[in-house]
Amino acid sequence: MAREALERAGLDEVVFVPVRSPSHKAEASAPFADRLEMVRLLIAGEPQMSVSDVEAHLGEKSYTVPMLEELQRRLGADVELHFLIGADSLEQFHLWFRYRDILRLAKVVAFSRPGFRLANPNLTPPELARIHLLDGLWSHASSRRFRERRDCPVPAAVAAYAAARGLYA
Repeated sequence: MAREALERAGLDEVVFVPVRSPSHKAEASAPFADRLEMVRLLIAGEPQMSVSDVEAHLGEKSYTVPMLEELQRRLGADVELHFLIGADSLEQFHLWFRYRDILRLAKVVAFSRPGFRLANPNLTPPELARIHLLDGLWSHASSRRFRERRDCPVPAAVAAYAAARGLYA
């Protein structure tokens, strides 16, 4: 999806931001430092991709708006942020905490996902104008599929790291 965003949405770089402590879950399935390292391993050798530890310096629970604000502060006011989500998230986007602020802070890039519509009828036309829809990209890859070891190819370095640390066993 990151490569597709670079090409089809015309982005200069994709910055991965692992969530420190998901606001919608009791706890993360692996420690933050391990998830950060797995992303580093995942994008090794990709010059237009990087990973940020911005979440390590924010509140106890992770929310998108403070993360975007801090990322903007770090990258500079002249950098236009884009926030990548899947169609599964887009369907529920109007229920996200401070979703209008997310749209103010970043242009949302939404990818098609199997079994989900690339739409949200609860958003207004001005809100939808801040969302770039990328249809035709069908990936079954997801963090859940990786954790459950279900048909989700990952680079050998990431799989080896997870196995060595006893993650998702």
